[in-house]
Amino acid sequence: MEGKRSRKGNWSPDETKYLVQLCKANSVYLRSDFSSPACTHREKLNAWDSITNQLHEAYPDSNRTVKECQKRWQTIQSAAKTRIARYNQALTGTDKNV
Repeated sequence: MEGKRSRKGNWSPDETKYLVQLCKANSVYLRSDFSSPACTHREKLNAWDSITNQLHEAYPDSNRTVKECQKRWQTIQSAAKTRIARYNQALTGTDKNV
């Protein structure tokens, strides 16, 4: 079983919170589309590299890659959108689960 990969640990709550702070600080690059002259693909990649490096400095044992940070950020955003949609459904009375 030499070819078996070892699984990385789960994201800690502190690690996740720090990732959110870093993404908010770099939101100019992460949230803008490529039609904007202020943001290029290279600048987005540089922003993600910076986020990953800062995460490594704060949590040296985590060894997260840029792709893992991007995936975690995408998961956080998706979960937030789902919670907001459920909240709005509950407010308007269109919630099918009630």
